Amino acid sequence: MRHKVFISYHHENDFSYRKKYEKLFNEKFDILDSLSVKPGEIKGVSTEEFRR
Repeated sequence: MRHKVFISYHHENDFSYRKKYEKLFNEKFDILDSLSVKPGEIKGVSTEEFRR
């Protein structure tokens, strides 16, 4: 049985780690479904509005 795991990271500080993680697990195991928001994908939304 496959388990789903949510990984949270800080876009500004950890984006390079996210890319390395995705590359490692997608190329080696083909098990990662990345549904993360890309930098700049959400524009014009305040932090407070986004959190709601």
